[in-house]
Amino acid sequence: MTASIGFWLFNKIELAKAYVIPTLVAGILLLIIGVGLVYANAQRITEFETAYHEDKKAFVTSEFNRIDRTLKEYQ
Repeated sequence: MTASIGFWLFNKIELAKAYVIPTLVAGILLLIIGVGLVYANAQRITEFETAYHEDKKAFVTSEFNRIDRTLKEYQ
């Protein structure tokens, strides 16, 4: 979004004017994704804490299983 503002303020050539809307849209989408990830992880932190305090061994086992599933997705 900062790049979009820069293109808008300092547009000396027509090509820079063409980048204002696309960079603004990309910046807004990235901002929405980032806020969504932070919000989702903030909620998960409390869930992790309660699960850890309830049964530490089961929590560690479930986390290792989650890690294995995630790594298998990337292979």
